[in-house]
Amino acid sequence: MLSAAWQSTGSAIIVNCFRKAGLGLCEEAAAESEPVQPELVQAWESLLDWEGAVPAGVELLDYVNSDSCVVATEELNDDDIVNSVRDTGNAAQSDDSGPDEEPPPTVAEVLKSIDTLRRYATAQENQEKAVEAIWTYERCVLPTLT
Repeated sequence: MLSAAWQSTGSAIIVNCFRKAGLGLCEEAAAESEPVQPELVQAWESLLDWEGAVPAGVELLDYVNSDSCVVATEELNDDDIVNSVRDTGNAAQSDDSGPDEEPPPTVAEVLKSIDTLRRYATAQENQEKAVEAIWTYERCVLPTLT
């Protein structure tokens, strides 16, 4: 069954798969590209009518294939992968150390913040739900502050 599937796969499909995977020469990828759509040709021709819109010597296929050889991802070797894993492990350990952590707010800071939120919400029109939410939060937090 696998052999039959392989035999029925055309060479164009295989070449396209290799091209999509980034294997092969860039010139081959440009030569094997799909045919240009007629709408694109019309748009290109209308662009050519505008003076200075297209530099001299630039053809439609140059524009269409301008990024065919661009590497969109970084190619990593084994050393790069190992180093990235080691760096991630060190970062996780340093995050646990805690000296860079901001200390929690004091009781006075929490109460002042709640009061600021309440004053703002009551000064606005149609903010009954916000005021209610602030009161609910305050009732929930107050027992933990003392």
